[in-house]
Amino acid sequence: MEKPQDFPKSLAVLTAISAFLFICPPAIGFHYLGQYSTAPAFGSLGPERFRKGSFAFVIVPTTVIAVIYTNVSAKFIYFRVMGKSRHAHSNTVIGWGVWFAVIVVVWVLAFIFAEVIPSMGDFLSLLGAAFDSFFGFIFFAVAYYHLYRGKVWNGLYRSIMTVIHIFVMIVGLFLLGPGLYAAVKAIIADYSGATNPAFSCADLSI
Repeated sequence: MEKPQDFPKSLAVLTAISAFLFICPPAIGFHYLGQYSTAPAFGSLGPERFRKGSFAFVIVPTTVIAVIYTNVSAKFIYFRVMGKSRHAHSNTVIGWGVWFAVIVVVWVLAFIFAEVIPSMGDFLSLLGAAFDSFFGFIFFAVAYYHLYRGKVWNGLYRSIMTVIHIFVMIVGLFLLGPGLYAAVKAIIADYSGATNPAFSCADLSI
């Protein structure tokens, strides 16, 4: 960035906006809907026209996010497969063929997961427990340890920060362990009820 000293300001603004968007709307929704809320939440809107209108606004950013995530995942796999081969950075048939194959595999796997897990809420719980536990908690605790290795107990402030990051690590491990177990149990419970079987052609629209 042009002025690196502005990074803390940008980070503070991003954190404030993210905290508001991820806390306030869900809290309001659960306050009024409780256990009857759906996933996604706008499926709980009363009249059908409101639900369809909400989906119209959501479908485009959802598609964009899916493409971005696919591209990131595919690039990671692609460069692991190709290594230092000249095809990795050249317009060759092999290079484009491998890239196309990786993209197809990623989308097919995404489709399978979307079909096998019947509830979007449980699907998000599974993803959150498996991945967000690391990227949102464990990663920061590990990074803190590597940044201040050998100095984690130097002074009162550093000791307090160390205790906080130990707590963050514990929370992350709890989400990864019991959280992942609970998500899997919820998916199993879905199939014990009146859930349509995987890969069915039933109408699942809200």
